[in-house]
Amino acid sequence: MKTIGIIVNTSKPKAAEVVIEVCHWLSSKGIKPLVPYDKAAALGITCDGYTQEQVVMQSDALIVLGGDGTLLGVVHIPYVDQVPILGVNLGHLGYLTEVALTELYHALTNILDGNYEIKERMMLKVQLYYQGKIELQSLALNDAFIKHPSRMIKIEVYIDNQYFVTYNADGLIIATPTGSTAYSLAVGGPIVEPNMSAIILSPIASHALTIRPFIAHPDSQISVSTTEHNGVILAVDGDTVCLEPDCVVKVSKADKTIKLIKSRNRSYYEVLRTKLKLGERGE
Repeated sequence: MKTIGIIVNTSKPKAAEVVIEVCHWLSSKGIKPLVPYDKAAALGITCDGYTQEQVVMQSDALIVLGGDGTLLGVVHIPYVDQVPILGVNLGHLGYLTEVALTELYHALTNILDGNYEIKERMMLKVQLYYQGKIELQSLALNDAFIKHPSRMIKIEVYIDNQYFVTYNADGLIIATPTGSTAYSLAVGGPIVEPNMSAIILSPIASHALTIRPFIAHPDSQISVSTTEHNGVILAVDGDTVCLEPDCVVKVSKADKTIKLIKSRNRSYYEVLRTKLKLGERGE
């Protein structure tokens, strides 16, 4: 690798210190570090004046310093699907981010030595239609959901143009396997191995005992609508918009994937046990 880009959550404590140290370390190894000018300016660091998109396009890999939210934000930078990403947790849990700050230089050394794996993660294409025209199109690494903040709504779902079910619930989450351990898990959805391809439908506080989470084929075309729009929102990886009457949300597997750098010495099942405390009993 000749060039590595650095995307950082500037609100994290010691963000400037970490970026400066990483830049010095990479330079000492003969690798050019690139930091977007807006991030560098926020941290009081001088740089070459590249935009985030230019950093992505010119980098052989990306280091994302922050937390899961920072990594989800990076997904929406153009061309990021073409670059492997190392997520570094500067926060608390950090489920998507691969390494803690204390492990960063060990992980970077492994990357330079070629001792790593790249795991491709499925994403969702989310399209919002209004009166038959696309009003919004976005990608989701974790999930998209429709909900009302304070009351039950009716949500009608079609799969591959066939009627599936009408949910009477506070909302509906449509998740990737990567997102199965996020909001979907919190409402009782299944944990799905993240390297699989599948689309997970998890109702939020369903008002029927017969309604359960459902795992659809990854090539399914999911169509979602609701007759109630006052206060109903659509959120795609946390970015929200308000729904207008006659809106239809269509969700399908995206053509692009995200490439995450993973350690060969840490399994997904170890992450489940250590970060989600899977299988532990409360004392």
